[in-house]
Amino acid sequence: MRKKTINHFFDNLMWNLLYLLPIICFIISINTSGQLISFTDCMTSCGFGILTDNIVFVALNSLFGVGGILPVFVSTDLLLYFSYFICIWLCHIAVDVLLFLIRYAHKLMDSFGGVND
Repeated sequence: MRKKTINHFFDNLMWNLLYLLPIICFIISINTSGQLISFTDCMTSCGFGILTDNIVFVALNSLFGVGGILPVFVSTDLLLYFSYFICIWLCHIAVDVLLFLIRYAHKLMDSFGGVND
């Protein structure tokens, strides 16, 4: 395997584990406590409770929540996970853009600097 393939694999693995982190925490909390708790309570106890105050959750709730335009979800469990997923996706895009800018700047410095081999 090439270095680029290995980097791509571990990059995807890291971001997919971050996407699934609330579900992993939910499964672990069910297995350790032995009781069925709600997904919202689990996310709050794991530290993801601040997601109910952000603009993504408010927008999703006003669109798809109980009092929204298209009321699809009665519970806020899925809306909370979707807002987490969207926030992590936005962070992923921001990290990729920053890494691209750094790599592009290195490429420009190498081409302008006249690197002799």
